[in-house]
Amino acid sequence: MHVLVIGAGIAGVAAAWSAAQRGAEVTLLDGGVSASELSGGAVDDVPWEELERAEQASGTLLNTSALSKPAALFVAALDLWHMVPTGAPFARIISLAGRTRLTRGYDHGLLDLEQLRDGSRIMLPRVPRPEWDADSLAHCLTSAPYARRRKLTFFAADASLLRHIGDDCVPSACLAELYAEDPSWLMARLMESRAAHPGAEAILCGPWLGAEIAMAPSLSAQLKLPIGEAFSGLDSPYALRFRQARKRLVSAAGIRLLSDRASRIEPQLDVQCVTLQHGADMRADHIVLAVGGLTGGGLVYQPAFTHDGIDFPPSGKCPFRLSLAVPATLMAYGKPLRVTSSVHGPNLDNLAWPKDADPGLLEAVGISTGASGIGALRLAPAVWAAGDVLADRQRTIVAAVESGLRAGWAAAATHGS
Repeated sequence: MHVLVIGAGIAGVAAAWSAAQRGAEVTLLDGGVSASELSGGAVDDVPWEELERAEQASGTLLNTSALSKPAALFVAALDLWHMVPTGAPFARIISLAGRTRLTRGYDHGLLDLEQLRDGSRIMLPRVPRPEWDADSLAHCLTSAPYARRRKLTFFAADASLLRHIGDDCVPSACLAELYAEDPSWLMARLMESRAAHPGAEAILCGPWLGAEIAMAPSLSAQLKLPIGEAFSGLDSPYALRFRQARKRLVSAAGIRLLSDRASRIEPQLDVQCVTLQHGADMRADHIVLAVGGLTGGGLVYQPAFTHDGIDFPPSGKCPFRLSLAVPATLMAYGKPLRVTSSVHGPNLDNLAWPKDADPGLLEAVGISTGASGIGALRLAPAVWAAGDVLADRQRTIVAAVESGLRAGWAAAATHGS
């Protein structure tokens, strides 16, 4: 059986791996940068804002719940994240904006404050780069309620971590690649900073410690103290690490990885025909649609007026659509999306922003797949959906992994249409 997975973000990778474990021949279609690559390396099973509110309301630390066995096996095979053991307090990582936040797991390169003892002093090297203000960041973090509660102190220190002319302005991922080419040079500079500040019990750096593989674990072992990165988004090396981990995983599982975008899915006799934008049409017995939501490009926000020139369109339309042609019903908040009377689409000022437990319209929109359970992943007799393209699902990495694993397994286990 041939299973085609459209979308190579974390949901698509999980679906492809799961189908391959079932014995199917699997092709994974990579249409470009996914939302998974933009996540910066935080691995949530529950939206972190909900965790923060729950901890504040209860006044106690929350402990993690167990991953499902398939998810735990997939995480081990991917070998990209450190997952907090079941029953332990959630990890706490640091953003470049000076905020700490809870997470279920994290990229191996990030620094987890929960691993430090109370009263620790954390050094931030001064590096003249636009995304990194060590002095302001140290002041902000030290005055944060979490740091005050645990008596953590952050301080900035001089460090000569830039080696070449222009290293002060290249993207963070490029600087991470330069350090990866000669890790001994970076190690020597960090040791010099450590010697000048022997009271430091951990080192927090920007998102520079390794490109395809995080260097933080090996640097920590050599320095004999924790060292890690601050959490970053678009300009971080995490996308490189994700792609390298994906490459290792699909190679080991015998999955074919193809770079192209699908534009249409049509059933033809007993197979599904997929039209590609660049390559020849493909046929598969079953398809898993893991194209992502609005962030990943699987859904498109397109109100009526965007198609017209200077004249107003004659009527409104449904302002959302899938990025490829496939029979599907879009919904949000449990209801199918309707044609809007306004040519400008819905009032996003009121509907788009998250409010308490409501994630906002832009995160709720997705494919309607019917009832709950495994049937909720089935879009058509031979088409399954997974990840952020599903309506009214939590937009977390673990939720995407779980749905991808279920969809891939079900697609490979289904004989015929």
